[in-house]
Amino acid sequence: GWVYVLATPSQPGMYKIGYTDQEDVQERVKQINRSTGLALNCDLQWAFRCFNAKRLEGEVHKRLSSARVNNRKEWFAISLTEAKEAIKELGNEKLDEKRLYNAGTFQIIGSALNICPESIPKNIKNDYEKN
Repeated sequence: GWVYVLATPSQPGMYKIGYTDQEDVQERVKQINRSTGLALNCDLQWAFRCFNAKRLEGEVHKRLSSARVNNRKEWFAISLTEAKEAIKELGNEKLDEKRLYNAGTFQIIGSALNICPESIPKNIKNDYEKN
């Protein structure tokens, strides 16, 4: 699965952190854009490939709870960097413990470039290749 970070110009300074078990994270973004009442569509900013995306998402939400805009929503008033750092830190920590995530899966998006490059948006590929 994937833990992803979305943004929309209609909510500057806020990011949605969610998860999907779909292979193509962009399909989840399309579903969200069809079903939400936002004035403008969400854009995928970043995604983290992991074994148990639902559980990782829950841990990230707990860690960032003080920045959560609404307890029933997945939007956080944080920077993209803060979102990415929390996801990577918790994801890699759990990979090391071998409790939640399988180290044999592709824990960061760069690893997935070799497996399913067509499912990874160009802006994310470019972002990864810069780092």
